[in-house]
Amino acid sequence: MTNQLHKKFSSAQIKSLLESYIRKEIELSYILSIMDIGRSRFFEILKKYRQNPDIFSIEYASVFYN
Repeated sequence: MTNQLHKKFSSAQIKSLLESYIRKEIELSYILSIMDIGRSRFFEILKKYRQNPDIFSIEYASVFYN
């Protein structure tokens, strides 16, 4: 399994999968196999998406400290 979804999918692709799951168009097991993640990681992503779908992104955000 990989945690680097941003390397495999765009944010738009993930949003589309999440929306399909929310509308019950696709099953959880199908999404997990496509995204190659576990249930807990999926539900973390889904929670972040539901909190603010307009600014949701899976892009890696690097933080630099001085």
